[in-house]
Amino acid sequence: MLCLTMTCHDSLADGSVKRRAPLRCDLPTRLIQLTVLALFACLACQRATAQLPAFELRGVSQCFLAAGSESDFSITQGTHNSLADRLLFSDPGIVAQLKQGATRAFDNAAQPSWGQFKVKVTPEVKPGRYEVRAGGRFGLSNPRAVIVAPHVHALTTPPHDINNPPSLAIDTVHCRQTAAAKRERYRLQAEAGKTYRLAVFCSSIDSELIPVIEVVSQQGNTLLRKFGNDRSDLTVDFSAIASEPVTVCLYDALYRGGPTYHYGLLVEDTTQPLEWTEHVQAFPPSAISRVDLPSELTAEISDATTLTIPAAIRAHFDHSRDRDQYLLKLSQGQAIDMHVLSDRINQPTNVRMLIEQPQGEGDGQTWKRIATVENGQNVTDSVIRLQTRDPIHRFTAPAEATYRITLIDLDNGQSLSSVQDYGFFAAPASDRFQLLAYHTYPHKDAKTSRPHGFCLRKHESCVVRVFALRTGEIEPIKITVDNLPDSLTCTETWIASNQSQADLIITAKEDIDAATIPLNIVGQSINGDSTSPLVAAKPAVVQWPSGGSRTSPTTRLTDQLIVQTQPLDTMPVQVTLAPGQEKLQIQKGKPLNVKLQIKRAEGGKNNIVLRARNLPADTKAGDLTIPGDKTEIEWKIEVGGKAFPGTYSFWGQGETKLKLGVHPEVHTAEVQYLEHLKALRAKEETKDQHAELDKQIAATTKRVADLQKQTQPKDYTVYLAGPAITLEITP
Repeated sequence: MLCLTMTCHDSLADGSVKRRAPLRCDLPTRLIQLTVLALFACLACQRATAQLPAFELRGVSQCFLAAGSESDFSITQGTHNSLADRLLFSDPGIVAQLKQGATRAFDNAAQPSWGQFKVKVTPEVKPGRYEVRAGGRFGLSNPRAVIVAPHVHALTTPPHDINNPPSLAIDTVHCRQTAAAKRERYRLQAEAGKTYRLAVFCSSIDSELIPVIEVVSQQGNTLLRKFGNDRSDLTVDFSAIASEPVTVCLYDALYRGGPTYHYGLLVEDTTQPLEWTEHVQAFPPSAISRVDLPSELTAEISDATTLTIPAAIRAHFDHSRDRDQYLLKLSQGQAIDMHVLSDRINQPTNVRMLIEQPQGEGDGQTWKRIATVENGQNVTDSVIRLQTRDPIHRFTAPAEATYRITLIDLDNGQSLSSVQDYGFFAAPASDRFQLLAYHTYPHKDAKTSRPHGFCLRKHESCVVRVFALRTGEIEPIKITVDNLPDSLTCTETWIASNQSQADLIITAKEDIDAATIPLNIVGQSINGDSTSPLVAAKPAVVQWPSGGSRTSPTTRLTDQLIVQTQPLDTMPVQVTLAPGQEKLQIQKGKPLNVKLQIKRAEGGKNNIVLRARNLPADTKAGDLTIPGDKTEIEWKIEVGGKAFPGTYSFWGQGETKLKLGVHPEVHTAEVQYLEHLKALRAKEETKDQHAELDKQIAATTKRVADLQKQTQPKDYTVYLAGPAITLEITP
């Protein structure tokens, strides 16, 4: 049986914290009730098929913080979060302290208010976007975003009053969450001739909101209406015709609301724009290939703009029929890399790039189209999607000439924005690659994913998927985790030259401590004795699962991947490679048997179905059923004659049932508290407290009975990661 024990902490008089041993009968009674109820909740929310508990953070009470402020901050929605006792912000200037709540009956010590904190932001924290993770009994959660702004006004009452809406202050973020089927209303005192920028922060704070913003005159006329999307924030400009108060309405396009529909509404004067607002965007995974835009905007001219290599410009699509043209002088055989940056920075664009070669000279010169480019990379695993509508192209000049590059935005609708930003870059061709990594959700359906924490128990493994975006000819890429502590192991993995992804298997050893460990994943292309410099993988995270208005999970880049090791529990079954099987060589058209070992403990003695993941092309490995009494087995791998020679990495995902239950000593501890209450009841000096004691005894008796049922082990279906297999295919 997999036992869930509990390590608790006592607050001492001097403010320090003393760590106690795992839960025993002598636990302080003030923690027993919360521990039991939390474990009840964790078990009750499990379905017949479930992973071991991992902290999923869905909603927080505050998404906007002001520098130099102190505010209440709580977890409003999540899974396996009942014992959340800490917050980890991505800036050390933002710190949180767990609140202390009321005392338990007949115990004077305050009980922790799990999931409720006081958050302080030092004045030195710069305005911008930061991330917060919550920690508790079941590890560290997925990240959620918060924004630190110079001026924040958190509304305590809903702004739903039609006749008396709250006033909007310039350069202040007004924040709340939307209510279902309600419009948020604010009043803006507009001045004639002035242009105001209305910014709705939603995607940048991981909100599910699809924003719609309206500006309505005193007479009830709609002066402006703009729709956003669930992938980016919404920013619109409003030019006031008259000096009068106008109503700014904000609501969800599907009229939804609740704790995951936060927003921040900011009004700024366009003549005095705020610099910090440009640095709070959340970028999609495809943005790993983006570069910084030039700060200066290129002036619009009627003729084509002549550029020199390397070229980097910033420009606008000013209207629906805008066609921007650039001239590049190239010699015969000269290769350049060109790309447009717009979709990858959340602009509602779909750019087409036309490359034209001059024909003839002088007044009779014409242009012949020799290339049309509409999209860039397209790499996906059904969860992370690295495709982009930005044109990315390597062009080799067929002759010496001045070539014309025409950029057209095919997405010329005006509902999202009337002006779109873009960058155009041209540089000498160079072979390179970018990497992206994310923590996959353990499930046999590759399309199933959701936000979840990174919790590793003893002997437990997790999967980190790494994608490679290549420009030009890139050799095989070796992926490793740099500076991994001794408590974790991870076999190097390979992305072959004909592949775009591979999986890392990270495993916790027996002797782990509770630790928060950043993962520094790096890659290096290797060609014989020649190696490239190390390239760090940019991390990504799943924001929301598919469902509702989303046909696929929404994802974004994050600040880092972090794993939390948790020594209180042990994974009772583990499938590993037998000694000497770390790197195997196989000839095309030949079979190979991989020797596996199965380590089992109480609760992990059921059959395991092992399925191959990330197999190279023309390679087969059938599903392998490992009987519950087996500790060794062989897995047959077959490589076809069409397999491409090279070094590959794949792994086996095991599906099995585990016995999971609350440690029986939790029941014993609650029984002890019941006996303590009864002993107090029997004392002569507590006669005047009998009524309250009887009430507590009745409630505790019920909890003891409920806990007796909950301590019975139950079957849970889990998906094991491992083993990782490196395969060298030879001709």
